[in-house]
Amino acid sequence: MAHSKDVEKESNIGERFHHDTSLTWLSVIRDLFRGRSKKPPQYKNYPDSKIIKLPNPVYQGISLEEAIVK
Repeated sequence: MAHSKDVEKESNIGERFHHDTSLTWLSVIRDLFRGRSKKPPQYKNYPDSKIIKLPNPVYQGISLEEAIVK
């Protein structure tokens, strides 16, 4: 049989998660002073890499129904 504290803890886990992860003014101010690391660039450049030209795609023209079936 579970102890009353265990039952209380389990019944409030959603509320605890909500409280622990909610955005507060204190967390916003802390983040401003702490500073966040910069995000990495969205794309990576390889200036010395070999460029390979790909052929134009060949459109085979199928109907929407055929595409869904495939």
